[in-house]
This record gives sequence, C-alpha cells and structure tokens, in this order.
Amino acid sequence: MFGFDAIGSLDAASIVALLAIVFVGMPHGAMDGAMAMHFGWMNNISDALKFLLSYISISILIVLIWQVLPVLSLILFLAISIWHFGRGDTLEDSSFAKMAVESISRGGLVIAGISQFHKSESNKIFEFLVDGDATYVWHFLDAAAVVTILAMVLSVVIIYELRRLIIIFSELVLLSIVFFFAPPLLGFAIYFCLFHSLRHVKNMLPILKDTLSGFQISKLTIYLSIATWIIGIFAILQMSSTSNFEPVIIKIVFIGLAALTVPHMILVDGYLERYAQS
Repeated sequence: MFGFDAIGSLDAASIVALLAIVFVGMPHGAMDGAMAMHFGWMNNISDALKFLLSYISISILIVLIWQVLPVLSLILFLAISIWHFGRGDTLEDSSFAKMAVESISRGGLVIAGISQFHKSESNKIFEFLVDGDATYVWHFLDAAAVVTILAMVLSVVIIYELRRLIIIFSELVLLSIVFFFAPPLLGFAIYFCLFHSLRHVKNMLPILKDTLSGFQISKLTIYLSIATWIIGIFAILQMSSTSNFEPVIIKIVFIGLAALTVPHMILVDGYLERYAQS
C-alpha cells in the first residue's frame, strides 16, 4: 500500500486542483438530495429508498461499464460534460437554437479547450482513465474543438443581442486565458469550482428554498458529500495495493465524477427542466 509520500508523484498544482474538485466542486451535486426532498421524494421511507437506490444504481452501472468499455465511456463522459457544463452556464432563453449554440460554445471550451491547450499533460490523464492508448479520445476531442469553434461563430449570427454576446465572449476569453496558462487539472478545477458549481448553487437555492429551509438544504448536502468522500476513500484503499498513487487518484476522482454526473444530469437537466416548464 502506498504511503503519504506517494503524493509526491503529483505536482502541487495538481494536488490543489484534485482537492478542490473533490471538496469544493463535487458537493454541489450533493444538493440533489435536497432536490429530492423538494419534490417530495423523501417524505416516506419507500420513496426515499426508491430515489437513493435509483441514484446509486445508475452510478454503479456507470463504473461497471467504464471497466468494460473505458474508451467509449470516457468519450461519452466528455460529450455529456460539454452539454452539461454549457447548459449550466447558458443564459435562459426560449429559443432552443440560441441555447444550443451557447451551450456548445461554453461547454466545448472547457472540455476541448483545456485538452487542446495542454495535449501532453491531458493525454497522460486520459491514458490513466482508459488504461492505455487514448487515440480515439483525441479523435473525439479534435472534432469537438471544430464544433466548438463553429458554435462560437454561429452564436454571433443566432444570438444577435449585443449585451448577451458581450457577456458570453467576455467569459469565454477569460476562461481561455485561464485554461491556456494553468495546468489542465488546475484550469478545470478553477472552472468547476468557481463557475459551474457556484452557478448551480445560485440557480438551485431559490428553487429549493420554496419548500426547504437553509438548514435542511445544508444538512442534506453535507451528509451526501461526506458519504461520497467515504466511498472514495474506500476505493482508494482498495486500489492502492495494485496501482501507483497518481493513476489511482485520477481514476477515483474522474470516474467517480462521471458516475455522479449521469444521475445528476438526469435530475437537473432532465426532470427539473421538464418540471419547471410544466
């Protein structure tokens, strides 16, 4: 089993980034428990068990599929991340076309931008995640970069409101500078914690406070965050005897993130949006 000196295999920026992703960014997804209570799914034991078992089952299924089809799983995770990140950052609009091009522009910059700016370092991370060659992952990312640029150009045509375009491109330029100069893990952590997670919390709180108190929201979020961290620790301990620290921690963080993102997206980008429109 590795000791704490094994952390030396990671540079300081990567350690800070991974800690921020786990302890600052990931808890925003733990608000899903408060959302379940908001929808009345935690009012009795039967409904609570249905929600928790469904959520956990989806997460476990993602992990199992990743073990069998790691390359395809990573590509699909990157694809849904482009949409999820972009959708979470996009200004509300009744037009699907405007929402789509803005979402792809924003989410594509995060996923394709960081990867293309730091190909060597990103490739090392991808190879850890797929246990081997990441060539097909790069085929997807190259295509994603082209689609992202096209979406940015198209947004100028479709989103003709000057104020909105200024807001979008000001943020894209700012993030581009961050992604270009910061190492990939640190750049992603800055975006994930300071942009995506904070926006999610800001958007969810007014909805949740219609039925829940701030204490209830905080309590559920903390409980689920702690549960996630405990599962991560057990996974690290289990894998530590057969693998080096660096690939283990990268796998735990990002495969875990994928496993939590899918049910989170089903709830937030699926059910919540339909609920809000009904």
